Amino acid sequence: MEVTNLWDALTEFKNLAIKTKSIQQQLESWGDRTIQFIVKGGEDCTLSIRKGKIILEKGKKANPDLTFTALDGHLVNLITGQTDYTSMDIIGDITFQGKPAEKNRFIAILGLFVDALLGESDEYVNPEE
Repeated sequence: MEVTNLWDALTEFKNLAIKTKSIQQQLESWGDRTIQFIVKGGEDCTLSIRKGKIILEKGKKANPDLTFTALDGHLVNLITGQTDYTSMDIIGDITFQGKPAEKNRFIAILGLFVDALLGESDEYVNPEE
């Protein structure tokens, strides 16, 4: 996986999420959400979940459900599981706005993504079915 910035990391997340049953189930049951990433020194991105589908857009959206703010590299590390959210929060590398339960659910979905990246998930589905 070649990831040089947050956009790349989110694109990898989207591509793997549509192939992984456990992630699809979580996204579908979570409902519609908008997650904003404010990138210090980089390009802001938005990940929207609509009816279980992921929509990625560059820029900001009004009234996101969750907002994470950090340097690009820190957000890449969060998405790809290289650093956990709690460690980043404790040392001040990331800030969060929104409901804590929503943040925890998104972090859990990222955990499923990392499991799939590491080959620890055999729940792949064919999105064409």
